[in-house]
Amino acid sequence: MTSPLPRWLQDHLVAQGHLAPGGITRHARVRRCRRCRVPVVSGLDDVVMADAVDVDPAPLGALAEAAALLRGCTTYDLARRAGKLVIDRRTVYEIQGWPPGTRRNVDVVKAHECGVQPQGLIGSTIEARRRYVLTDDPPF
Repeated sequence: MTSPLPRWLQDHLVAQGHLAPGGITRHARVRRCRRCRVPVVSGLDDVVMADAVDVDPAPLGALAEAAALLRGCTTYDLARRAGKLVIDRRTVYEIQGWPPGTRRNVDVVKAHECGVQPQGLIGSTIEARRRYVLTDDPPF
């Protein structure tokens, strides 16, 4: 992976824990899986003691999340915060308290598995950036 950072700076950031060895940061980004070449979202799943994870970008419904968990697959929250995508591991508390589709700008996704098609998908709750157009007519 080529990085726009100088090699010495990337090594320093990895040593300090601010950057994962593959150049993955807390802000997730879309890339292609190295093995199967399908689009995945990659990022660190926490601020402290984080793992670099790849998730399928397709949002899951409650039944699909349950099926993924029964297969031993980890599920994550994919959220937009301050204009950036962030991945957070779902614990038992999030799974019980926030079923898929109940929070605005948060999708439930599963860890990427090469060759496994996600099922039970729902529409995304993450809103695209809006462009506000000012007009002379007030909205009231």
